[in-house]
Amino acid sequence: MAVYNSSSSLTCPPSNIHIEINAENGDITPSLVACRTASQKWSIIEATSSDPSKPHQMILNGHSSKDELLNEYEQKLEDVRELLNSEELQNQIESLMLVDAIQRLGVDYHFQEEIEAILRRHYVAATTCVDGYTYYTLHNLSLFFRLMRQHGFCIPADIFNNFKGKDGTFEGKLKQDIRGLMELYEAAQLGIEGEDILDEAAKFSGQIVGNRLKHPYHKSIARFSAKKYIRDLQDINGWEKTLKELAKMDYYVAKTAHQQELTQISMWWKDLGLVEEFKQARNQPLKWYTWSMASLSDPSMSEERLELTKSITFVYIIDDIFDLYGTPEELSAFTQAVKRYETC
Repeated sequence: MAVYNSSSSLTCPPSNIHIEINAENGDITPSLVACRTASQKWSIIEATSSDPSKPHQMILNGHSSKDELLNEYEQKLEDVRELLNSEELQNQIESLMLVDAIQRLGVDYHFQEEIEAILRRHYVAATTCVDGYTYYTLHNLSLFFRLMRQHGFCIPADIFNNFKGKDGTFEGKLKQDIRGLMELYEAAQLGIEGEDILDEAAKFSGQIVGNRLKHPYHKSIARFSAKKYIRDLQDINGWEKTLKELAKMDYYVAKTAHQQELTQISMWWKDLGLVEEFKQARNQPLKWYTWSMASLSDPSMSEERLELTKSITFVYIIDDIFDLYGTPEELSAFTQAVKRYETC
């Protein structure tokens, strides 16, 4: 079991956040413990019951063996791929809902080609037909707009003018469409400078549903919010059950990979010896790794996450050297050396 402590490096709060991660099932248990010292950092502590030199085992999640889990995992991937390629969903709005669910569950990296094909069909259909956008409801148009912009398709913001009244403001009757307003709020997060209508949309929808969307999808990390989305996903369209099962398996497969990587980073950091050399510097391998995990979410990018984490580590250490250790003369010489290196 890995144990993480969080506390300020400058002052000692009344208590520390103490988090235990169960290596068997991945459950996270937060609790409060007394603060020990003012210099304590957010760090990884090796519990006596675990051996960090041993890799984490695959979390089987009810399966009798790793092979059984992986076989079923591959089958679920194929089932979802067949859903995405289904002729019944070719140009229906339900295909966009399926793409959205896949993204929110953090498993979209498996289906990039299929998702691109679906979105391109919708884009062509909407942009080549006369009044191609008018048949959408507020929810459907907002979902269409958000997905298109997220994937680089050029969709004008003025398509939302259809939902404005003669006075140039969004129609009051839309206030009853909570589902549509929530999606409009999400879509408005992808506005660019000068698109006043999206600013108006964000303000209009935010006044009604803003408290329910403190973390819009475009400004959050799917891997961190997937568990909640799995709980909220309703079995309405028939494909939700298959998608839920895949998402749960993918979650455990990815979790195992992240645990193994975190173990490697912890051992690398310990072997580096800088924690002993700079005792006042930050000792936060979990935090440094989290940056990489958030920015490189594809589980297959393990080497990239490890290397990026190491680079981030040195950014923090250099920052601490400037703040805590170096004299002005030493820091000036160090800065000049870096500048010379950059110009080589």
